[in-house]
Amino acid sequence: MGVINHNQNLTRSLPEKQAQADLIRLCREYRRRLGFSIEYHHVKGHLDKVLRWDQLTRVQRENCIVDSVARTALLDAFLDDTYISSIFPHEQVVVKVDGKRVTGSPTTAIGRTWGYKVARELFHSRKIVDRKHFRLIYWDGVESCMKTFPTMFRVWVTKHVSHFCGTNRKLSRIDPTVLNTCPSCGCINEDTSHVVRCPSPGRTAFYNDSVSDLIEWLKEADTDPQLVYMIEEFLSGRGDVKVASLFAHDLPIYGFLASLMDEVGFDSFVEGRILTVLVDFQFAHYQEIPTRWTVERWAKGLIQRLLGLTHRQWLYRNAVVHFKGPDGYTHAEHERILSKMQDFLWVDPQDLLPRDRGLLNENFESLGSSPAACELWIAAMEVAISAAEHARRQDDPSSHRRRVTTGPDYAPRTVEIVPIVDTEGSIRYKRRRRRKKD
Repeated sequence: MGVINHNQNLTRSLPEKQAQADLIRLCREYRRRLGFSIEYHHVKGHLDKVLRWDQLTRVQRENCIVDSVARTALLDAFLDDTYISSIFPHEQVVVKVDGKRVTGSPTTAIGRTWGYKVARELFHSRKIVDRKHFRLIYWDGVESCMKTFPTMFRVWVTKHVSHFCGTNRKLSRIDPTVLNTCPSCGCINEDTSHVVRCPSPGRTAFYNDSVSDLIEWLKEADTDPQLVYMIEEFLSGRGDVKVASLFAHDLPIYGFLASLMDEVGFDSFVEGRILTVLVDFQFAHYQEIPTRWTVERWAKGLIQRLLGLTHRQWLYRNAVVHFKGPDGYTHAEHERILSKMQDFLWVDPQDLLPRDRGLLNENFESLGSSPAACELWIAAMEVAISAAEHARRQDDPSSHRRRVTTGPDYAPRTVEIVPIVDTEGSIRYKRRRRRKKD
C-alpha cells in the first residue's frame, strides 16, 4: 500500500527510510513522461492459492498470471545465470554501496556496510573470529536474537564476547590482590573461554544438563537428526572433539558442515555465532517434511539457547564466588580479612601509642571465629597506626616520613575505598565527596 500512496502524489518527498524507494522513484518518473493520468489500486496477490479460478475477478486473474510469469522468468535466470541489468530504462538515480544496489535507506545501507567491515577487523584483531570465517556466520540471526533480549542481558553478551567479562583474569589486572585462578576448579588463567570448559564436577554436571535440554528442544523443533547428533557431539566435546571425523566416510556432505564448525571453533558456537550453512541444511530438511516451523524461528531459538547455556555457566561461577556462609561473608572476604590480620601481626608494639598496645595482646584464636570481630580489630589497628604516626609528627617534624611497618610487603593506608563487586563480577568504585574547608 505504501507504493500506491507515494505514487499518487508526485510532489511529495519520500522519507529517507522509505522501503523500495528506487521502485517508487522509477514509477513516478514513468508517470511524468506519460501523456495521460494513471490511478493506482491495490490488488491482493496469490489469491489463486485460497480461491478457485472461477471465483477470481479479471484483474485478480491477470495479477496471478503476471506473478506466475515473473516467477518462471526468475527461476530461468537463476538456472541459466543470465540476468538483466539492474539499471532500468529512464532511471535517473541509482545508489550503490559496496557494489550492491540500495533499495531503501542509504544511511542504513552505508552504516551496515561500514559496520560489517569494522566488526570483521575488530573481531579478527581480538582473535574472536578470523577474518576469513566472518562471512560464514549467520549474522542476521544474531541481530534478530539480540533484539529480543533485555538490556542487561545484551550488556552481558557484549562483555562476554569481547572478553571483558569479570573473570579473574580481567579482575587481576584491575586489582593485583585478585588471583588469576578459577574459583571452581582452581585452574590458572580463568579467561572467558574457561567459563564453559571448567572441569569442576558441579560445573560439568550443570553443563551436561544444559546440553540435554538443548538437544530435547532440537528434537521438538523437527531438526535434522544428523544435525542433532552433530550438535550434541560438538557440545559434549567442549572444544576437544573434532566432529568432522564422525561424518568423513558415511555422509561426506555433513562432513563438510562439520569441518566448517571445527574450523570456526567451539567458542563461536556456544556464543551464538552459528554458521549460515547450518541454517541452509535445516532449511533443506524443512522442505522435505511437513512442519509448521520456519528456519528463521529455528535459528533464533538455537542462538538463544546457546547463549543461555553459556550464561548459566557464568551464573554458576558467580554463585561460587559470591556465596555467603552463615556468617554473611564470602570466601574471598574471609581470605582478605585473614591476610590483613597476618600483616598487622608484624607491627612492633613500640611503634604504637601506649594506650593502643593492648590490641596486639588479643586472644586471636577466639577473635578468628568471628569475621565481624576481626574487621573491628583491623579497623582499630588502622586507627592506632594513624594515631601513632600523627603523634610522632607532632613531636618530631623531621620524622614525618617514617611509617609503622606491618609486614614485608604491607603499606597501610589511612583511607581505604572498598571496591563494590556487582553480580557480574565487575568492580565499581565510589567517589567520596570532599569536605568544604572552613
